[in-house]
Amino acid sequence: MWDPGVDAVISFGMAGDIPVVGDWNGNGIKKIGVFRNGTWYLDTDGNNAWDARGDAAISFGMAGNIPVVGDWNGDGKTKIGVFRNGTWYLDYPGTGSWVGCGAPADPAKDARISYGMAGDIPVVGDWNGNGITKIGVFRKGIWSLDTNGNNSWDPGVDAAISFGMAGDIPVVGDWNGNGIKKIGVFRNGTWYLDTNGNNSWDSSGDAAISFGMAGDKPILR
Repeated sequence: MWDPGVDAVISFGMAGDIPVVGDWNGNGIKKIGVFRNGTWYLDTDGNNAWDARGDAAISFGMAGNIPVVGDWNGDGKTKIGVFRNGTWYLDYPGTGSWVGCGAPADPAKDARISYGMAGDIPVVGDWNGNGITKIGVFRKGIWSLDTNGNNSWDPGVDAAISFGMAGDIPVVGDWNGNGIKKIGVFRNGTWYLDTNGNNSWDSSGDAAISFGMAGDKPILR
C-alpha cells in the first residue's frame, strides 16, 4: 500500500518516456531510468536524479521500439535491449552500443533474436533460476517463455502459460524470494501476482494488490 512520507516520489524523465529499472553498475541495487525515442537515460549513480556527468545517456534502438533490460550473459550487471516487430536486439556484452550480432556464440558481440511477432509485449526473466535473463512474449493473456534459454521456441519444452487477459500489462518478479522469477499482470490499478509460481491463478494463494490506477505504467525494482 502507499505510505505518504515513507514511500518514494521521484521526478525523473518526462511524459511519454518508458520507464526502465536495472542494476546499471553491478552493485546489487536496482536503479531507475527512461527510454525516449531510441535514447536511454539511466541513473547509474542511483541518486534518483539526472546528473549529466555521472549518469548515462545511451543511443540504442529507435523511436517505437519497446525497451527490455536483463542480465543477458550472467555477469551480474543489467544490460539494455529493444524489441521491434518480433525481433530482439540485445546489448549482450554491455558496451552500450551495437557491435554487430553473434552472441551468445561470440560473447563480445550483441544478440539479434527472432522470437514472437509484431504486437506482442516482450517479457524477460530468469525462468529457471540459473542467473541468466531469458526472453518471452505476452500475447492476449498467453505467455510464451523461453525456459531453456536457447533463444528459440521449442514446443513441449518451453512454457505456454495462460495468465491474465488481452489488455493486461505483464509484470515479472521474484514474488516470494526463492530466486526464480514469476509472472503477473497489472490491470487498471490492480496487480495479480502468481506468488506461488505454479503459473496459474489461485485466489486463495496468489496476490491481488491495489496499487496505482488505470493508465499507470507498472515498474519493478
